[in-house]
Amino acid sequence: MMYEAEKYVKIPASFSKNYWHWGDFFTILTEKDLEKYNDCTMEPQKVAFFQELYEKKGFTLEPGYNRERMAAFLERTKEIATLCAFEHPSEWSKKRTIPFNFSFIPQYESLKDQLAIWESNGKNSNLPKEIQNGEALNYFYPTAFEEHIRKIHSGYCMDLILVQDMVMSIWCLNQGNRGMYPEIDGPANQTYCNHAVFLTIQALDGNYKSIPDGKAYAPWEAPSGYVPRKSNYWCDVLRKQAEKTDKTGIIKVTGDKAQAYANLGYVVIGSWKNEAPGGHPHFVTVRPTLNIAPGTIFVANVGSGANGIRTCEAAFPYNGNAEGKQKYEEVEWYCNMKQSFVFNQHELDKYAKQSGLAK
Repeated sequence: MMYEAEKYVKIPASFSKNYWHWGDFFTILTEKDLEKYNDCTMEPQKVAFFQELYEKKGFTLEPGYNRERMAAFLERTKEIATLCAFEHPSEWSKKRTIPFNFSFIPQYESLKDQLAIWESNGKNSNLPKEIQNGEALNYFYPTAFEEHIRKIHSGYCMDLILVQDMVMSIWCLNQGNRGMYPEIDGPANQTYCNHAVFLTIQALDGNYKSIPDGKAYAPWEAPSGYVPRKSNYWCDVLRKQAEKTDKTGIIKVTGDKAQAYANLGYVVIGSWKNEAPGGHPHFVTVRPTLNIAPGTIFVANVGSGANGIRTCEAAFPYNGNAEGKQKYEEVEWYCNMKQSFVFNQHELDKYAKQSGLAK
């Protein structure tokens, strides 16, 4: 979630847990860094101040020319400025307004206007929860921030692909084996799509408990272990959790958005509920895939036959519940917007060893 203030992007600090190590990508300029700027009365002094400040922060600058104008300096160093983030000025508002000597910098004028929505203590309870505390925000140039976010999400994407590949290769999840419960002898044609999806969210989402109704174990389990449940049970759980989005973070999305979220590294679950008495549902996770035709969705499929990457149509073949509908047309897509991106392969390793695929 981002809130633009013309030249800058405001980021709620509560979202930073998924975007760690800001300092590796941006240089934070605090009030303390800037406090001596007001002592500069002549333009050459102001240029010298920022020249020295940038060099202290580790930037390499060409020496400025004699009597360089501030406007020329800002143009010369604009690439450096895009790599800086400014401590939220509402912290300063407890003592004073933004120093008037900053007024010639257009970005600060726009920030000052935006700050009017917060009280003098930097807070406003009438705003959306994420931005009620103005002090919890930093400012970034949107282009630099977007590039940073894209790089991070490309890493989340690779994690999702890796986990999907690992899950699809686990032998015990192949059709006719015993899935997550080797002690239970199921039917010879038993499939384990639900086990595959649960292991995927467990490996990649630190908040995965929001998906199985707040429990640390799979929806078809009890605290003591596996219990028989109707096959469609998790379909109902997902629907229920999506009805409480504000609390759970689970949202129901369209197919196009499902692919888009997966391309950012989010675990997106595809769920088809079988309305026939005693019928079996099917679950998949969306596979990150770029440069595909609009409306196309690729999924990591565990189920009948060989596990692997399929189109949605191939993963959900045959007729659906409604007359004239195919299964793939009835798939519901769910995503956890409060996903905490992690990479935890402990459970995957356990089942891979159980399968004889890892020593």
